[in-house]
Amino acid sequence: MMNLISSELKFKLPEGYDLSSTVPRSTIVTAIIGMLAILAAGIILFMWVRKRERINGFGFFGGIATYMTFYYLGVSVVANLIIKYMGSNYVSILVLALTASAIPILGRLLTMKMFSYKMNKVADSISFGVGIMASEGLVSAINLLMVYVSANTVNKTGVEELLSSAETQEEFDGILKSIFEIIEYKPAVIAGLAVSAIACMVFHIAVSIPLFASYQQKVNKGFYGFCIGTYFAIRLFIYMAGSGFINVILNMVLVVAGSALFTVTSLRIYKIFYKDEEKDKPKKDSGKGEPGKKKIPRFENLSKL
Repeated sequence: MMNLISSELKFKLPEGYDLSSTVPRSTIVTAIIGMLAILAAGIILFMWVRKRERINGFGFFGGIATYMTFYYLGVSVVANLIIKYMGSNYVSILVLALTASAIPILGRLLTMKMFSYKMNKVADSISFGVGIMASEGLVSAINLLMVYVSANTVNKTGVEELLSSAETQEEFDGILKSIFEIIEYKPAVIAGLAVSAIACMVFHIAVSIPLFASYQQKVNKGFYGFCIGTYFAIRLFIYMAGSGFINVILNMVLVVAGSALFTVTSLRIYKIFYKDEEKDKPKKDSGKGEPGKKKIPRFENLSKL
């Protein structure tokens, strides 16, 4: 495409860009569906866990604090440093995935040790996991909401008007890059983000069980490595898809499979060691006495016989 110079623009538009470009409707719809799917998954997971374990407020809000400290801020700082000094290549993605998995899991272990006086039952660990899950879901939903808002802004305002606000060449290039990143967003990529977020939400709850079992020395300490290794694989698939090294569909399959297999292992550990801690169900036959025992009849007014 030829270079275009608009009377409204202060700077020359590079080749390959069209001022009439808009964000496809399919991208906007997918962002809305993905956001709603993440929120629905968070509610379903919370209710499912709550039926089986007593989620306590200390653990839930502690999980939110743990997520913001280690999962979000900690990983973001390290990621920015890696990208700044190493760029985007296979080695940097491996390092990024390793730090993005090790920092959160080690952060959870640190939190567990700091609040060991509160960690008496598996429900306490699961409460932290639910708080982390809720934080992950909320952050992911907000990210998709921002995609939706940005796409609507581009379509309603127009590329040319957005670019006309730039006062410097650097600002012009930055706005141009941001606009066309949104325009070129594929629905499959957005769907991959939503599916990956839900898979991570499931993992955050599931990892609470083997971590706590290892902490209590009911299973081998090697499960610490198993937890980090599984999360490393999940983050690696996500980063590789984001950098274009693997197909988005393949990424969804691998991330879901990894999270599902790990969850199955966690449930087995739960059934072996913590089944007796499961929340009591309301008794329906409370007035019928113990099964197998006959109720002794009451004889009244025996004096009248």
